[in-house]
Amino acid sequence: MSKKLSFLIIPAFFTACTFTFNHCAPKGNLSVNDIPVDTICFGRSGGFANLTERYAIGDNGTVYKDTGEELQKINRIKRSRLKAIQAGLDSLHIETMDLDEVGNMTYFLEVISDSVTYRVTWTESSEHPAIKDFYKTLVSTLPNQKK
Repeated sequence: MSKKLSFLIIPAFFTACTFTFNHCAPKGNLSVNDIPVDTICFGRSGGFANLTERYAIGDNGTVYKDTGEELQKINRIKRSRLKAIQAGLDSLHIETMDLDEVGNMTYFLEVISDSVTYRVTWTESSEHPAIKDFYKTLVSTLPNQKK
């Protein structure tokens, strides 16, 4: 290959790679309709204004806030913490729970897997301390929350 040709091909190659990786890579936020598989969603709804706060933790440790239009990236947790959360979730056996309480303030936990979504809801007066403790662990992944 001649020197003149290599001076054209090499910069063109790097420009193409830069363009491809910068414009095709995800920017951190996701569409609400594009929630990844193996996601833990949690939050609460109700109260005086009947508003819903919804958050999601992806299987890569990214924590999102559901804004209604998109999932906005708000935090990233370490893999060790994610593994501890997944172990806590496994110990709850959410797939066998029959917990569907609704009140003035209703808390929820959803697990989205390949083919099925499991959802439980409870209130402050609920008699399920394990799910309440697990919810507190999930809330601690949010920025500006007590850990």
